[in-house]
Amino acid sequence: MSKEKIVLNIIKRIESKLDNKENISVSDVASISGFTKRYMQKIFKEQVHLTISSYIKRRRLTKAAILIKLTKKSFYHIAMDLHFSTQQSFTRAFSREFNVSPLHFRNSAYFDCSKLLPNLSLKLKEYKIKKTRLSTFKLKALSFNLKIGLLNNNSTRADKFRFSEVNSILSKREEAIIVTTLKPDSKLENTVLLNIKIGFKDDTNFNFVAHNMPCWEISFSGSWDDYRTFGYNFLISLEFNATTYFIEKIKNHNKKGNDVYYDAKIYIPVEIN
Repeated sequence: MSKEKIVLNIIKRIESKLDNKENISVSDVASISGFTKRYMQKIFKEQVHLTISSYIKRRRLTKAAILIKLTKKSFYHIAMDLHFSTQQSFTRAFSREFNVSPLHFRNSAYFDCSKLLPNLSLKLKEYKIKKTRLSTFKLKALSFNLKIGLLNNNSTRADKFRFSEVNSILSKREEAIIVTTLKPDSKLENTVLLNIKIGFKDDTNFNFVAHNMPCWEISFSGSWDDYRTFGYNFLISLEFNATTYFIEKIKNHNKKGNDVYYDAKIYIPVEIN
């Protein structure tokens, strides 16, 4: 087995443990993988440019940042869920990593994505990003509220709903538009409430107006499954402060085999200093 595959398997095992809220150490990883701790550390550092313990720590803190920003869970419960020994040790680790306290991170207007570490076992499709300005447009849309899980990719109901609505619109229109606001809602569960508006441009019978704004434009092309994976994880890969509000414009691209390909553009407002 190549070094790349060994490291990929190690990352997948780490991520599985973290998803299941299980504690994990370098020794645990070594015993699971069947390789010596020294050899594992060596090839992991070669491939990822992090030690195994640094990867685990940063992934735990990334999950913590997501829960702090997108839920109302107490810092104590977040610390315990992610296997920090005390709330104080969690606060110190988080403050060292993000240069702000958990409270400041929760209360800030923007979501600082620059220090989040994505799941490195997921190979997101390439995308393009640029700064642009989104012109004002009027939307005829239906509004919905849906909850999704935050720490694992289990938003099946929300995704099926989005898929159905988008394809219904694209059967009659050139473009479907989704406006999403993420709203912290739960004090007990690792979920976030999505306020979703799905529709199409209509200057006459509109019920929503998106106003002119400077923004980041992220361009993506691929199958719906690719887009689903991308959409669930792309925020963690960004190097800037993001809002919890974004707009998607989706068009049919072409068909390859049994897969319909989509062109999507995601618009995220630029931070105003």
